[in-house]
Order: sequence, then C-alpha cells, then structure tokens
Amino acid sequence: RDNKAVGKPKPENQTQAVTKALDTSAQKSSQALEALVAEQKAETSREQSGASDVVQVADQTKETLAESKVDSDSERVKRERELQAALAAELDAQKRDNADTPAKTNTPKVAKESTVDVGWVVQVGLFTEKSRALTLINDLKNKGFKASSSVVDTNRGKNTGTRVWLGPFGKRVSAVSEQKRLKSKAGKDGFIRVYP
Repeated sequence: RDNKAVGKPKPENQTQAVTKALDTSAQKSSQALEALVAEQKAETSREQSGASDVVQVADQTKETLAESKVDSDSERVKRERELQAALAAELDAQKRDNADTPAKTNTPKVAKESTVDVGWVVQVGLFTEKSRALTLINDLKNKGFKASSSVVDTNRGKNTGTRVWLGPFGKRVSAVSEQKRLKSKAGKDGFIRVYP
C-alpha cells in the first residue's frame, strides 16, 4: 500500500486549481463587463447624443481593464470588480440624468442661472494674471455663456490664480452639453470638474 493520502490534492495542484478558478472568475467578469458595454452602446444609440459620454466611459473602462496587467490573480479580480462597480454606478447615474433631460431642440441654449451648491462646472482656464481671466469672462459672456471665476491657490502660493468656469450645473449631463457648446460657439476646450 502507498503512503500517499487518498483524495488529497498535491500542493501544486491546489495552486493550479486556485489559479484556474481566479482565471475563470476574471473571464466571467470580463464577459459581464463586455455585455454591459454592449447593452449601454445599444441603449445609447437610441438616446440623446449627450449620452455618448457613457459609452466613452465604458470603452475607457474596458480599455483600462484590458491594458492593466496586475501581477497577482486575486488583485486582478479585485481591480476588475472595482471597475465594474464604477462603471455600473456611472451607467446608473447617466440613466437617471437622461430620464430627467428634456428632448433636444434646435434652439440654441443659454446657460441658466443656478444656485447649485454641489455639482459640475466646465473649467475654461486658470490664469495667474487676473486681467486675462476677466477678458476671457467678458468674451464668453458676449457669446451667451454664464462665465464665472474664483481665486485659487497655485504652486506659486495662496490666492495666486484665477480659475474661469461655466456653470455650476446640477447634473453632469448639463455640464457635458455646455462643454460641447463651448467648443462649437467659442472654439475653446474646457474640462469638467466637480463643483465646488
């Protein structure tokens, strides 16, 4: 009779089994993510053009997931789950925002006055010379934008910069729309920031 225990896998077989289970889990997570992306792409094509940002987020998340090479299988699975949770949260937020967004019209939009305490803005610039910031604000206001500024700290010290922004907007979708309008009407690129 052998001295080997019957039914007990060898340690290297246990490692292989765990690795295989993690690979299977990661593969299923990746497939689920691809299904979410495909579902969102199909839904987005039926919705307003402003919802295309969700597809970009989903595609960026998918690319990030594909490009990330984490050494440990368990870390890779954990990262995939975090990315899926972030994507699901963004998709849910976008769906809520789209449900509240009225149908698109051909009339030009002018930024509405807002008393938003927390939300989104489109940052247009950051200047160390306040006069340049004021010139940009006047230019934007003449083109129908609600431009504002705030004094911020920079690497040069306290209160040494003037940030120029559009908004604030209660919904990210509104900020995205204003960002596109900024590009088409004023030829300027802006980026979306959390407000305040």
